[in-house]
Amino acid sequence: MNTHLDAITEAPAALPEDRSRLVSMAPGRLWVQDVGPLAPVTAAPPGSDQPALLMLHSLLVTGWDFRFLAESIATEQSRRVLCPDLFGCGNSDRPDALDTVGYGFAWHAELLARMLDRLEVPCVDVIAHGYGGGAAIHLAHRLEHRHSQHRVRLRRLILIAPHCLPVETPIALPGPMPRIRRAWSWVGFAPLVFRTVFRRNDLRRFLRRSLSTPELLDTERLDDDVDVYWDRLCRDGGLEAVQAMLGQLDQLHEFDPDGVRERLHAAAASITSPTMIVWGDRDEIIPTALAVPTSKLFADAELRIIEGCGHAPQRERPEALREVLDSFDRRMRG
Repeated sequence: MNTHLDAITEAPAALPEDRSRLVSMAPGRLWVQDVGPLAPVTAAPPGSDQPALLMLHSLLVTGWDFRFLAESIATEQSRRVLCPDLFGCGNSDRPDALDTVGYGFAWHAELLARMLDRLEVPCVDVIAHGYGGGAAIHLAHRLEHRHSQHRVRLRRLILIAPHCLPVETPIALPGPMPRIRRAWSWVGFAPLVFRTVFRRNDLRRFLRRSLSTPELLDTERLDDDVDVYWDRLCRDGGLEAVQAMLGQLDQLHEFDPDGVRERLHAAAASITSPTMIVWGDRDEIIPTALAVPTSKLFADAELRIIEGCGHAPQRERPEALREVLDSFDRRMRG
């Protein structure tokens, strides 16, 4: 049985600068982990004059999902790293779904662009996972095409198993629910079911499925995950926000000229910045078979598969993911 879990480099002697805070925006407050220098320091290592790095998480988790990468990159590269909790998640506010266009990808993207403007970020690389990948695609489109007043420039885009194509319901519920592919589209039914049926053990089952070896969730380095994410989900409006996001994924099954799927694919096709798609070879949430068709949605995207890894390499194999990111960076600079 594969019981690997990459060792993480020792914690640095000095933690990076930390400006983490709640950023007030029109729909509420967005929690942003903001670490690392605002500008490169004079004694920084070669190649450290890189733009800020924005990391976007997926369903049921928070920006904490990138904890094995954020502070190490900020410290070792003397680089600013931003890990927001998307609206509806973590420590951010949970506006009503009726006021958020259903927590749609493009809605998140607009607010993230405003956040970058507010934080005076001139240039950014974006790494996004799962649901965050859909938001990142729309964000990249906005930044490249200079929508409205946004002044931020996108340098590179890295997507980890993004939600771009229809998949079976990614979150299985007890009883007969796992056999229902699209229960979320039942008007008036999904919110009630999700609020009343989804429980801590369902979250645990999802987190286990996101790993190549389910037992890894019980290791010391990951054994806080269920507690942390369940606490955030149980805050007022948390499960309702997840249900709304599942509704967005449900619409990826639909063919509508102005639908979620078509707009997402059009945004992906418009991106010209260097793009990399990363996938674990044992992904059970968004099957690895979708990696190639997803990469073909982009005009020019490099595909990398991480072996012996499930849906969340940032959690399961962070060192392997870091190697992929660093090699991409070297090739783009070469």
